[in-house]
Formats: sequence, C-alpha cells, structure tokens
Amino acid sequence: MARSAATPPSAIGGPPEARADANNAVRLAALIEEHIRTNGLAPGTNVGTRSQLAARYGVGPEIFRQSARLLEQRGIARVQRGKLGGLIVMAPRLDAPAHALATFLEFANVGVGDIGVVNEALRFISFEPSSRALTLADADDIRRRLAVLADPRTAMWQATFLTFDINQEIVDRIGNPIFSLLHQAVMLFLVDIIPLDLIARSDSRQALRQLFEQTSAITEALIANDMEAAQRFWLEARDSAIEQEAGWRSDGLRLEIASSKVDLGPTAERWTGRWTLADKVARELLRDIRARGWPEGACLGTETELLQAYGVSRATFRQAVRLLEHYSAAKMQRGPKGGLIVTAPDPEALIEASVADLWRAEARPAHARPLQIDLQTRAVDILCATSSAAFLDALGQRLGQLQSLRGTPLRTELAELQRLLLRQCGNQALHVCWTVTAAVAVPDGIPRAIPDQRILAMAGEALAGLHESLKRQDRARARRAMLSYLAAEDGWLGL
Repeated sequence: MARSAATPPSAIGGPPEARADANNAVRLAALIEEHIRTNGLAPGTNVGTRSQLAARYGVGPEIFRQSARLLEQRGIARVQRGKLGGLIVMAPRLDAPAHALATFLEFANVGVGDIGVVNEALRFISFEPSSRALTLADADDIRRRLAVLADPRTAMWQATFLTFDINQEIVDRIGNPIFSLLHQAVMLFLVDIIPLDLIARSDSRQALRQLFEQTSAITEALIANDMEAAQRFWLEARDSAIEQEAGWRSDGLRLEIASSKVDLGPTAERWTGRWTLADKVARELLRDIRARGWPEGACLGTETELLQAYGVSRATFRQAVRLLEHYSAAKMQRGPKGGLIVTAPDPEALIEASVADLWRAEARPAHARPLQIDLQTRAVDILCATSSAAFLDALGQRLGQLQSLRGTPLRTELAELQRLLLRQCGNQALHVCWTVTAAVAVPDGIPRAIPDQRILAMAGEALAGLHESLKRQDRARARRAMLSYLAAEDGWLGL
C-alpha cells in the first residue's frame, strides 16, 4: 500500500456553514497528521498556533478545536497553552489503532481459533528477541507480579488483565512497532470477548491456578532462552482457550466483559489505567452495539437521550463519539431523524490509518517482513486443506496469464495474487494483520529496476509449484514454494 500524498488545504473548501461539521474536523485532523508525517516532525515540535493553523487550512475555531481533540485522542498532537503554545507533536502511541483493529475483529465475529493463528505467529516470532531483551531485573519483576495470582483475593478478571499486561510488556521490549500494535489489538479483542465473570463463577480457583501455571511456564522458558518449551506451553494455553470458547458458544452465552470492569482500571495496569472517562463511555457504547448484534444503520439514541443514559458531560460524550467514529463503529447524524448511528467498520480505512501510525512510530520494512512471511505461509497451510476445485482452476488460469504481463501490470498482479491467497483462506484476522504488515514491508511494490524476465522466471516457477502443491494438498511442498517466491522477492526489494 503506497503512502498517499497530502491532500491540499483547499480540499476542505465550501461555504463556512458547511465546514462546521464533524466530517470536516476529521478531514482537518487527517491533513495535519499527514503534514506531521511527511515532514518528519519530531515529538515536541510546534506545528503552529491555533490562529496560524486555522488560517492555513481555512477553518473556524470550532472545527480546529474538534480536530485538535481528535489528534490528541489518537496520540498525534496536543494543544499547549501559553506564550510558547500551539499544536505540539506527541510521541507515537499505538493504542488508538490497536483499539480500532480490535473493534473491526469484533464486528467481523472472528473466533478465538482464528485470532489464535495470528497470536501464535506473533508470539512465536517474538519469543527469541523477547528472550534477548529480558534482563534479570525484568525477570524478578515479572515473577513478583505473577505472585499476585496466588492470592485468593485476586479476581479472575484482574488476573487475566495482569497476564495480558505482562505479555504485552514482553513484546514491547523488542522495540518492533508492528509486533506491539498487532499484539495489543489481539489482547484487546480477547479482553472484550472472553466472559471473565463466567470463568470466575464456574471454578475461579482452578482457572486462576491454570492461568498462573501457563503464564509462569512461558515466562520462565523465555528467561531460560528455551524457545521450544515456550512454544509448547503457549500452544497448551491456546488450545485450552479454544476449548473453553466452544463451551461458551454452545451454551449461547454472549462473549463480553462485564461493564463493571471499566471502573476498576488502576489495579488492571495498562489495559485500563490509561482509559479516560470518554474511553470508558465509548467501550460501554460498543458493548451496547454488540449486544444488539451490530445493527448497521440503527440509531442508539439522540445525544440528549444518551447523555441522560450515561450521566456524563456533553464534552465527554462527544469525545467518546469521536473515538467510535475513529473505530468506524458509529457516527453522530444531525437533523430531525438524527442520533448516534451504528456503522460498519471499514477495514481498508482502518488499515490505512494503522499503517500511517506505524510509519510515525518509525516502523520499517525489516520490522514487518518476518511476520508478513510467517502469516503468508500460515495462509498456505490453511489453503492446502480448504481450497475448492473452482478456486484452484481460477488460480491456475491467472497464473497462466502471468507470462504475458510486463511492467506495472506484472507487479500489480503479483501483489494481487498474494492478497487473493490471504482472502481465500477465510480467516479475517489473518487477512487484516497480513495486509498491515505487507503495507509496511512492501510499501512501493517490486522496484521497476528489476527486469521483468527475471521476475517472471522466478515467480512463474515458484507459483506454479505452489498451485500444484495446493491441488495435491501437499502442505510441506506448498510452504517451500511460497517461501521460495518470498525469498526471491526479498532479493528484488533489497531486504
């Protein structure tokens, strides 16, 4: 996915009264974000004063204020008061795109098994660098915090938050923005769908003991640099979660976290410690949307009705609505028939925003490529068992036409073939996460300087081998063919 050029300020245009709406505030925020990114503005840089920016983009003070709040919520820039004040660039934070991706996965009704494929790839590929990054002091701190799980007063939801928090910290220590973003999205998704209160009621002590043993075993394996043991323990924990999910679904239980949990943030460390009141209201509204079956186009209520229902100020409520709009979960519609309208998250928009945030966080192709390759080979594994004859025939026809392509059409078709494989595997979580990694790993595609014949010689042979292996359901050979093509692509990209 190529990075787009900045939209000119005149794009906001139109009469003054038409500018004063939330859509223009969102567009202005996008323009300022693009300006920050394309100019490489470092954290702490003053982008301009309120009056300077309002004049530059031709907007009124209210549109600017709304845009500034959006930028601050996304961790991009904040307004600083005083003589040296203005819109100040913030250090990159990946919380907002992680929430947005998790929201889409919930909307897509992704199961624990599907998210487990992505989680397995993330954890396995991060184990070795995590092990290298962990110090003895880190190990002692993790052991001390895990000891809380042995306390009978610890609630199951608190224990789960704590283990998720520790796992995220271990991944964050690698310093790879791709790993940090996608792992946080996976953890947020799991936090929202696992019925922690149900686990606590069924057999809290047994569940707590199991969680302690699993997390401790994985952590100790990482400290000892025993990758084989870490992978084995993680798979056992993953299989246990999938087995439990089957039970929840068969009982017709709604997989969601109880609303009381959002008010217990300080003891849950990072997962709720940084949540503002607007964050909590947004999560409550998301729960309502899920409980209704995500009815696209339905009205949750007018602003006045929802203000009364949630008992918060108008400013806080509007901040919560802007968060939902960023997640593409709902939008505020004005007019006689207006209110908070449920929307369907747009995966393309979410991916584009996530990639923009990753560039700001200094993600580079080398950060993304290993995970992209791992996810792509996992998709091939799935296709070996699930490909239909119709799909294989269509794939064969497209591969047969490959040799007639040159230049941009050739490079475009090779990229589209990879996307086709990911879509066909039927795992939304795998598809979305691969698309994010591919956009960072290969932002501009195969360079024009690479001769077409060289590309065709390698791609034709590797992809023909992949096609034949898929027909035979030969998983090992299919993986080798895919890896062969990706290795050639690494050479063309200079990775």
